[in-house]
Amino acid sequence: MKKSVSERVKLLVKQISGKITEKDGELLPEYSINSNKNEIWCYSISDRTMIKVYTRASVYILQENYDEKGRTLIYTYHNQIVLIEKEKLQMIGYD
Repeated sequence: MKKSVSERVKLLVKQISGKITEKDGELLPEYSINSNKNEIWCYSISDRTMIKVYTRASVYILQENYDEKGRTLIYTYHNQIVLIEKEKLQMIGYD
C-alpha cells in the first residue's frame, strides 16, 4: 500500500530523530541534489514561491510525479518541502 505524503512526513520525522521502529516500515533512502552550484531555486508548496535550496544537504523523496509537470516533492534537512525535477536527484542510500 502506498503511503500518503503526510504519512511519509511522519515516518521521516521518526527516522531523522532515531525513533523509528520495525513496525513503522521501511526507511526512506537519502538523496542528494545533482548540481555544480551550492544552491538552486525550487518551488515551495507551502510558501507558493521560489526559495533557495542548498544542494550539499541530503533530501528525501515524499512523492514522485507530484504535479502536472511531473516534478518530485522532496523534504530537505533545512525543513523545506519543495518541488524538483527527478533527474536532479541522485540516490545516496541509507546513511
